[in-house]
Amino acid sequence: MKRVVAESAVEAAPQASVPQASVPQASVPQASVPQASVPRAAWVCLAVLFAASSLSYTDRYILAVLLVDVRRELAISDVGLSLVQGAAFAVVYALASIPLGAAADRTNRRRLILTGVTVWSLGTAGCALAPNFGGLFLARLLVAGGEACLYPAAVSIVGDVFPPSRRGLALGVVLAGCSLGAGLSITIGGALVSAYSAHPVGIAPWRATLLTAAALGVPLLLGIWFGVPEPIRNRVWGVGRATTSDASGVAGVGDGAASSVPRWRDDWVFLWRLRWSLGPAIAGVGVFSIADASVSAWFPTFLQRTLGVSPGEVSARLGPIAIIGGSVGFLAGGVVADWFAARAGSRGRIYAAVLAAVLAIPCLAFGLVSTPGLSLALYAPFSVLDGVALAAGVTAIQTLVPTNRQGFIIAVQAFVYVIAGLGAGPTFVAVVTEGIYKDPLMVGRSLSVVSAISLLVGIPLLLATRVVRGESRDDSVAAGALADPGAA
Repeated sequence: MKRVVAESAVEAAPQASVPQASVPQASVPQASVPQASVPRAAWVCLAVLFAASSLSYTDRYILAVLLVDVRRELAISDVGLSLVQGAAFAVVYALASIPLGAAADRTNRRRLILTGVTVWSLGTAGCALAPNFGGLFLARLLVAGGEACLYPAAVSIVGDVFPPSRRGLALGVVLAGCSLGAGLSITIGGALVSAYSAHPVGIAPWRATLLTAAALGVPLLLGIWFGVPEPIRNRVWGVGRATTSDASGVAGVGDGAASSVPRWRDDWVFLWRLRWSLGPAIAGVGVFSIADASVSAWFPTFLQRTLGVSPGEVSARLGPIAIIGGSVGFLAGGVVADWFAARAGSRGRIYAAVLAAVLAIPCLAFGLVSTPGLSLALYAPFSVLDGVALAAGVTAIQTLVPTNRQGFIIAVQAFVYVIAGLGAGPTFVAVVTEGIYKDPLMVGRSLSVVSAISLLVGIPLLLATRVVRGESRDDSVAAGALADPGAA
């Protein structure tokens, strides 16, 4: 998605003079590399990515606010609505993310993002114009396919635009956009429906709301076009800099030159070679996502079903906590990950994620208490710590791979995240509630148990990443085990 930031603290060196495999990973310790400056253009680029992340999650979840009206007008069953909301989106998103992630390693990431925003905005508009279940289902497939373009390309670009010392913060900002967008889908969606109900515009309020959400893609496309240049890949922070740059101070324009283009087969060879480092890290973050998705799906139900909180009160009390807690957690996760990495090396990011997960476990008692106030008081720190753990974990994965592999590897991580989180997490809670406790009112206890187990399983998986040394691209282009398998 973005560009490489020009270095002001180090004298320029031609890109060709720093070949990808010529810098041993362990030979450039993080503490010995001068701190790189980050020009304003990089922050502008990050702001646009934050906006893209927010809008993608707004368009993804806004349908949930409109389900009552959609069901009434299109005569769709609850099963049909669950397919449109969950399975139709999750399956297509997960399957599309890997090839689109590989495309992010081979093509212009900026153009890939532009294509994705266009497709998911058209899909959102298609949902607004759907005449029946079939039309709504197909439109949601477009939304999923378009949004699958964003995450791998955005994470890959952040690695080129920001130096290691700021990379966690930058990724935290992108992830915070997801949390903000999910919350805004509720507040904006509800406000628009109310406004269009009070002031009719000739079509059903839910359709007008979706068309408005789709139209927000237009200014976002302009922001990407003017604010997100394509970076050169495999930037060597603190060693040299790209030979080309524009007036903004962001080096490299075009299609990500100065980087070897991996073959599709080599992506899988690369993943297999690093199975004992990337494997545990990806699996650990994926298992953490079970707790994240389970709480998102079932905590509101617990408040209503077990504690007797009304739907309106749930929205008023839980909504702001979820938005603020998640956003603060993701932002803090990036900062904390960078802080730990500066003191403990690249493995510090793993420690940050593990520490946040350990601290989050006691907060899961929110499903065991009998008063709404205490439950929400425990949920608030959990939402922050959950964001910290996920942000630090994703940052750790990103720093394990060179830029010309990041699109593919982050897409694999997204695939595992979606399948484990959205696909399995909420179902595990339902199975425990119905199969073990056999009481719908025990959904809170099931939620606490499933979430605690997922965190306890994810912690040792992340710690297993510690056994691999020298496999971070933190201030150099990865070499050795991280080199292009095709060149081995």
